[in-house]
Amino acid sequence: MPKILEADVVVVGSEAAGGRAAVEAHDHGANVIVFTKGVMAHSGVTIKAVLTINAAFGYADPRDNPKEHLRDTVVQGRYLNDQSLAGIVCQEAPSQMDNLGSWGCQWAMDGERYEQRIAPGHRYPRSLHVDWRTGREIMRVLRKEARQRGITVFQDFFISNYMTSPDGRVIGCMGIDIRKGEFLAVKAKSVIDATGGGMYLYAHNAATPESTGDGFSMAYRAGADLMDMEFVQFYPTALLSPKALEGLQGIPVIVRYEGFRGRLYNAKGERFMVRYDPERMELATRDVLARAIYTEYREGRGTPNGGAWLDVRHMEDREIEEVIAKVAPNWTIRGINMLEWGMDLRKVPIEVGPVAHFFCGGIRVDEKWASTLPGLFAAGEVVGGVHGANRLPGQALTECVVSGSIAGRSAAKYAETVGEFEVNEEQLEEERERVFRVFKRKDGVRPISVIEKLQQITWDYIGVIRDKEGLSTALEEINRIREEELPRLCLANVGRTFNREWVEALELENMLQVAETIASAALYRAESRGNHYRRDHPCSSKEWLKKVLIKRDGKEMSIYTIPVGFKEVKPEG
Repeated sequence: MPKILEADVVVVGSEAAGGRAAVEAHDHGANVIVFTKGVMAHSGVTIKAVLTINAAFGYADPRDNPKEHLRDTVVQGRYLNDQSLAGIVCQEAPSQMDNLGSWGCQWAMDGERYEQRIAPGHRYPRSLHVDWRTGREIMRVLRKEARQRGITVFQDFFISNYMTSPDGRVIGCMGIDIRKGEFLAVKAKSVIDATGGGMYLYAHNAATPESTGDGFSMAYRAGADLMDMEFVQFYPTALLSPKALEGLQGIPVIVRYEGFRGRLYNAKGERFMVRYDPERMELATRDVLARAIYTEYREGRGTPNGGAWLDVRHMEDREIEEVIAKVAPNWTIRGINMLEWGMDLRKVPIEVGPVAHFFCGGIRVDEKWASTLPGLFAAGEVVGGVHGANRLPGQALTECVVSGSIAGRSAAKYAETVGEFEVNEEQLEEERERVFRVFKRKDGVRPISVIEKLQQITWDYIGVIRDKEGLSTALEEINRIREEELPRLCLANVGRTFNREWVEALELENMLQVAETIASAALYRAESRGNHYRRDHPCSSKEWLKKVLIKRDGKEMSIYTIPVGFKEVKPEG
């Protein structure tokens, strides 16, 4: 028998959603343990969020309020949002920002009120920020609060599967201590999944290596419903060069917005957005921009690395220097000196293009952020429904802190109702055998080589632009890898402590499962909407104002739909 820990509430994931959930569960009397694949406040994607978080206080424009916030969320989500969930996020956002502020979050201020900016897709200024470190500041605060409460955090720990009872309840989880190379189980009355998205599944992404979709895969294996998995958001203007900085968003962001209003050009020098969104041009929403840049590349008008040029040389040098002095003093942003990296905006454009950025779909939850499996709650990006078919800028962090708070409170209350129970020793031994299986092979294929192959398949066939042929090819390749290459995985390093390759082998299984759910849902939805674009079905259809759900049915995947409810905001026309 492996070592078994016990807790009232286990939180898998430690960043904005997980950290907020842990604090809330603790404050409602629960004994909480947090597990994270990395190091709290130093890994994951929250700390990469440089810009904003949304809350409709109405300070900058008194016409704004949570109902207007919800309207923008639903309109940009192409009316596919779960309006109950989205409404709760918008309604509770202001109080959550105040909570973070009371804990010491250093929001930028306009006098005695929060400074609020306007972002694309929003009709009113409602975005709070902390200079260019909003995500880092939120994590500084949440880590401090967790430490002050004495919450136990296991770092460098990979949760590989949930534990379930014979009646289908989630009763804990299992995984490996990466530092020690040991298998361990945790018996818990409730579990909160805050593992984030799966952007690392794609060859071009804005994620960290931790973002492998583990939560989606574990939930699917346990029998939970997934929804909206076809909706993957691609950030349109991440850096493509220099290669060492590929995927960074901070520098392109200031060039697009902060006083520059940068212009996009293709390799022929055409300001091509006039073909795709002549009214908003470079301020179009992310889905429109990403498709435009990708189309220019696929039709032979792309830049050397498959993107577009973002240029501010229509401005005078003096004007450029004045803006730089305000937003990037000494030409430096987040420790990166633009001049040293050859990005003198007075002389050259920067090369940008789309990267996988956010998963709008995920685990299906109710208004308590409880999944369809008793005992399993979820928070943050791993949840589906809030954003519908497209996410507003700044809404990811808002969802994380609101849903984290609700999931933490709900999980703690649920734990109070759970009596004594036993774990299934056979289930523990089966999982232990699975996670150590790769050590039995002496030769075969390395995990990273298969991961890179899968990343290219997803980028080519399940990426910005899709069609039936490509999606079918992707599913065939995913099945081939699962049948032919997964059983042949082997490790160059057979040591078990801090063996990153071992973790990659386990992550690959999750990545294959997530890729299959995305491709299957995208193939099923025979229309284009928001982040999901089918070149063979380029228009949206009222017939597809419904959600695609995926669930495991024995060894098969079951796909079905449910109608969308228009609780507050109804489609026009």
